[in-house]
Amino acid sequence: MLTMPETEHCLRQLCLSGVRDTLQTRVLQAQGANQPFLETFSLILQDELDCRQSRLIERRAPVAGLAGFEGGVVSEAFLALIRHAKLALTHMWNGPGCKVFL
Repeated sequence: MLTMPETEHCLRQLCLSGVRDTLQTRVLQAQGANQPFLETFSLILQDELDCRQSRLIERRAPVAGLAGFEGGVVSEAFLALIRHAKLALTHMWNGPGCKVFL
């Protein structure tokens, strides 16, 4: 079994910074709530997806000239708006029963 520093090093090598940034918190949360492995794992994967989505928006927002991008930082409200728009468009396109990863 890997130690936490070894695990963080592996996550860095795999370019999983979203997991690396929240792993300690998720481990403590899982232990405290006695969560099943699959639930904890899905939360960890969602952390990585959220991190990648945020970085993508931060890269694309200034190029697109979108409002809400000030000084290189995208506000949380702006990110929430983008996620909501993506969800609405996905439901409009695929129907309300589809799974959306934001």
